[in-house]
Amino acid sequence: MIYDPEIENRDPKEQRRLDEVQYRKQIQYLLDNSKFYQRKLTDAGFKDAESVGGLDDMALLPFTVKDEIRQTQADNPP
Repeated sequence: MIYDPEIENRDPKEQRRLDEVQYRKQIQYLLDNSKFYQRKLTDAGFKDAESVGGLDDMALLPFTVKDEIRQTQADNPP
């Protein structure tokens, strides 16, 4: 069953282009609004959103584990 034909039948190249835009926006948002990810990305050697790169560079990002998220929420409640 197709719920949204426009989205579900989109050309994969077009979907990749749209995903790339949203991914870069999300990285910028994290750097602008999250002390946790600002520190995590800076510690990993990324100086800004541009240096993080795009979807093809995602494997270069540092892992985030659940204990890190728990600790940052304990230190800085949402």
